[in-house]
Amino acid sequence: MRLRLQKFIAQSGICSRRAAESLIRDGKVLLNDIKIAQIGDSIDPNIETVRIDGQLLRPKEKQYFVFNKPTKVLSSKKDPVGLTCLYDLLLPSMRHLFYAGRLDFMSEGLLILTNDGHFSNRLSHPRFGIQKYYHVWVKGISSVKNFLQTIVNEGVFDDGEMLRACSAEKISSTKGTDLLQIVLLEGILIL
Repeated sequence: MRLRLQKFIAQSGICSRRAAESLIRDGKVLLNDIKIAQIGDSIDPNIETVRIDGQLLRPKEKQYFVFNKPTKVLSSKKDPVGLTCLYDLLLPSMRHLFYAGRLDFMSEGLLILTNDGHFSNRLSHPRFGIQKYYHVWVKGISSVKNFLQTIVNEGVFDDGEMLRACSAEKISSTKGTDLLQIVLLEGILIL
């Protein structure tokens, strides 16, 4: 399978695709020990070799981790106001990974950390139809039945984005608080 050269370089963990393009433009990438690479080149990583400044590149093994994000942690690399972020909790050796999924600051739940951009995109992008299940505790809703019908049939606005659940049901009730299961294809539902 042929890959664009800059994609192969990024997969090897050396740098981003954009930085790889700069290395190619600067003449620092050598293909098969004979040809100076150019933008637009592609390779078969099973047959051909790539060197940057003499260093032989090998694609990194794909990595997949599950992470239980606690409450009061931002699903982000950094926060300008200093809130605790997901990457503050990771080992330095895992900070190159990116997360598939997103949860708001007060939510806890599963995120997948990976260096596999294709896999992450398939999980996250709505066109692939991957359902995300949320268990949400709500309190003070006068008619849970009407609320569930509304989020499925009409949706709710959050930050200018219309979010509509694929399905929603009440699972249980305890002391005036209801546990709901909400299934989404895209976005997040913040209650």
